[in-house]
Amino acid sequence: DARLFTYAVVVGAGAGLSTAAGLAYTGPRFEAIFGDFIEKYHFTDMYSGGFYSFDSLEEHWAYWSRYIWCNRYVRAPGTAYDDLLTLVRGKDHFVLTTNVDHQFQLAGTPRTHGFTRCNHRPPKIDPAPTCLGSRSDAGPHRARRRRRSRG
Repeated sequence: DARLFTYAVVVGAGAGLSTAAGLAYTGPRFEAIFGDFIEKYHFTDMYSGGFYSFDSLEEHWAYWSRYIWCNRYVRAPGTAYDDLLTLVRGKDHFVLTTNVDHQFQLAGTPRTHGFTRCNHRPPKIDPAPTCLGSRSDAGPHRARRRRRSRG
């Protein structure tokens, strides 16, 4: 069994994992959370509201604060994140994700295990393999990076 010999695991996850966990942007979840906006503006999904030109900043931020709350601070209803983390529990692992919904953190993965979010720019990669062992293993690489970032 290959799992017995795995030293470290890199987990790559994107929107599909959140969708599998139940973070739907349409349907019953959307209707329950955004019913007032659906009624007033006839939105069919959460994305539509994100591009809508609201009449006031109050409405704009009412929409966005609710959007952020339900997609970043509320745990997904499904078990996909818990199931994945069960597979890597007890092993050194690092999460590389395009997701900004914080579901890895909400499921209990320590921040020391990654959460590099890729966007339009490539992420800065630490030259020290800190995901493979303790942070103290980083040695001079980490000190050199700290000096560079100060000035």
